[in-house]
Amino acid sequence: MSNNLEQPITINYVRQNIHRHYTPDFAVLLDNGTCFITEVKHSYNDMLDGRVHEKLEAMIKFCENSGMGLLLTNGRHSVNYLRNYPYRRDVEAVIQNKLDEGNGETISFAEFKKIKDKYNLKTVEFLAMVFKNNWGYYSFPFNLTLKSQYSLFRKKVINRLK
Repeated sequence: MSNNLEQPITINYVRQNIHRHYTPDFAVLLDNGTCFITEVKHSYNDMLDGRVHEKLEAMIKFCENSGMGLLLTNGRHSVNYLRNYPYRRDVEAVIQNKLDEGNGETISFAEFKKIKDKYNLKTVEFLAMVFKNNWGYYSFPFNLTLKSQYSLFRKKVINRLK
């Protein structure tokens, strides 16, 4: 049995010299005294968005300092679901080549839409590519870059799922 607390804390942090705050969705306290903070996102798209990773990096630091665990989920699965999701390597190569053009700047929504339409790319396939390649991704406004700027999220969450 466990106890769930909705929006249990507000985490204050500084990013780019701006004071910000973030309130995770739940704290879960297990009978054995273990506590973990849980963030529930609507979709994998939300789970991979860079704006979410900024907040999760603050949550990671809070959990480490407090001795708590953390969980990022869409209510059914963790982001680990994308690790082994099958996707087409040829489409991945097309996107990678586009990212490599112009010193790895960004792919605009129009450029991405052309690729998506041409290859009939499913969103979950694309997100699996983002996950696997550590691309920087923002869903709205759309922005895709060669590398995510949130290395702590990658190190503490993604790399530990292996």
